[in-house]
Amino acid sequence: MTGGVRTVDPLDVMRKSLRFDLIFKLELADAWLHGDAASARMAEEAYLESIRARCGFRESDPPKSGPAAYVASFRETLASISARGYDEKADPVPVDRDGELLGGAHRVAACAACGCMCRIAESPRMSTGGSQRAAFRQGKMAAEVENWGMRAYLRRFPDGRLAGEFSALVGPNRPFPDWASRVRKLRMDSWLWLLREKWFRIKAALHAGERGRKALKKSDECRHRAAAPLMLARYWQEREENGEARSHD
Repeated sequence: MTGGVRTVDPLDVMRKSLRFDLIFKLELADAWLHGDAASARMAEEAYLESIRARCGFRESDPPKSGPAAYVASFRETLASISARGYDEKADPVPVDRDGELLGGAHRVAACAACGCMCRIAESPRMSTGGSQRAAFRQGKMAAEVENWGMRAYLRRFPDGRLAGEFSALVGPNRPFPDWASRVRKLRMDSWLWLLREKWFRIKAALHAGERGRKALKKSDECRHRAAAPLMLARYWQEREENGEARSHD
């Protein structure tokens, strides 16, 4: 970190951000805190589809793998902030010199849902734009979920930085897809990710040291990307087998 730590309104941070993932995290945190079962279910479906499209349910720092791990981690973060606010002993959320988030998106969303301030500090790094809408489209986010996110953004941030773009694109609400059917629809993408996984495994076998470790990491990322649609379908199948109805059935 290079800049001093500042305490800010998380809604202001979100309003100025170009990141598309923030609205899905905010909607879920708010639904868990203030919504009913149907709104929480829909927000969780949208949130998990955003995670699938962006990273295939894999994160190395902190390590997470699979839909359930993301939900559990976010619930823990939200419970902590809801009970105690932003922990002053915790690291501040890093932002670049333009104020764009470089990490800590779940913490910022939890603070916004709880109505408490958060702490940020400027980093010398600059955002690469990896969490903007284009990245989620590249990850084949379901069009229905993308539209839901844009509608939620316009409702919460009519003066936000993305409002003009979203106003020109947003359409009427549509039911979310059946996640088992999405596995079949994304089969070719999963196959291509498996091919990439094999390529990185070959590279890892050919290189020692840091190059080999990076190739293994890429291989694991590709494996998660390939399996992510099936992970998501199985997650919701298990939830429904335990008696939870879909919010839009």
